[in-house]
Amino acid sequence: MGRRPSTCSPCADRQRAQPSGNGGDLSRRAGSARALAHILAGRYGRPQRHPTPRALLFRSTSPARPERAAQWKELPWRPAGCACGADLTVRITLSNVGLRDVPGRSSAGARDQLFWLSCRLRETAELSHKVDAHCTQIDTSVGQVEPSDASPGVRKRIGFALRQRYDDGVHTSRIPALTMTPKGTLLCVYDLRRAKRRDLQEDIDIGLSRSTDGGKTWEPLRVIMDMKEYGGLPQNRNGCSDPGIVVDHTTGDVFCAAVWMWGKLGHHQWSAGGSDRGYEIGKSAQMLMVHSHDDGKTWSSPDNLTRQLKQPDWILLAPSPQAGITLRDGTLVLPVEGIAAGDPANPDKAKLSFSSVIVSDDHGATWKMGSTRARGCSECQVVELTDGSLLL
Repeated sequence: MGRRPSTCSPCADRQRAQPSGNGGDLSRRAGSARALAHILAGRYGRPQRHPTPRALLFRSTSPARPERAAQWKELPWRPAGCACGADLTVRITLSNVGLRDVPGRSSAGARDQLFWLSCRLRETAELSHKVDAHCTQIDTSVGQVEPSDASPGVRKRIGFALRQRYDDGVHTSRIPALTMTPKGTLLCVYDLRRAKRRDLQEDIDIGLSRSTDGGKTWEPLRVIMDMKEYGGLPQNRNGCSDPGIVVDHTTGDVFCAAVWMWGKLGHHQWSAGGSDRGYEIGKSAQMLMVHSHDDGKTWSSPDNLTRQLKQPDWILLAPSPQAGITLRDGTLVLPVEGIAAGDPANPDKAKLSFSSVIVSDDHGATWKMGSTRARGCSECQVVELTDGSLLL
């Protein structure tokens, strides 16, 4: 997989970065004017590695959240005074933008204006660097407006769009978990939601991306868990989701767990009719695990751990989609979550979601269930404290 341009945007598929001066603030502080001039300054780290060869400006009149604003339109503008140093300063002049709320001027017919500065970074941009953009001045035909900065001095990390919509024909890739092997290999697992972005039950497999150079480049997609048409049912009734991954730092082996549903199209694994008490395939969601002995290059067929881990009166047991850890004594720990069924005779099994861990003290040959006392919660992460205890 070739490397895509990096971005600091929260919406990686758009590759757009918002300036740290809030676009909504700018729109509401400006007025019913015929012209607007922005001076935007971007700070990009080391001058000799300036990462931004190109910037675009978009405008919308939607007052909704910027990342969901409808009909973003690219505005024509020409950068002036651009210097390839630590700071990049550009002047943007727009006409007839219909701003409002400048003191002493009528705002009749005017609407809020949102502006989004999009920076497309170079292929060679360093992931360890950070970027920032802010508005320093707004000049209008009816006066100057003082901009505000909602996040002064906060630089944004440069991110890598590892998966985007419709990559490899997959509608949505989400629920990632990232880990590193003793060889320094990065392994990222995630849902391959092939037809829709919705949760189980749906046509979902577990995918893996692998990098051996610290995330600069990534190998092609590997599908490491796919129940295909098990039991004669189509793939949208054989979905696997919510992967958790853990590396044995003693042996180098890697383990990935996921929850599998069979049948029950139209039902969610956390809702009524999705998963139920017991162990049977088709009645209760199943806990599956695959493993790799060669640093994530190849993977085993799935092992079903449901009967080994789940209590028969629990409604659901599934991975907490996170990366697990290897304790100092070599024990493997992987976070999980679930729903315990109601039992009036045993308050510890009241119908509540819970967080827990599964552990292995024999390098993944067998797994044991941890305590379920953490109630009223679900997805979690685990750390080992200095005294050897675990914190969820």
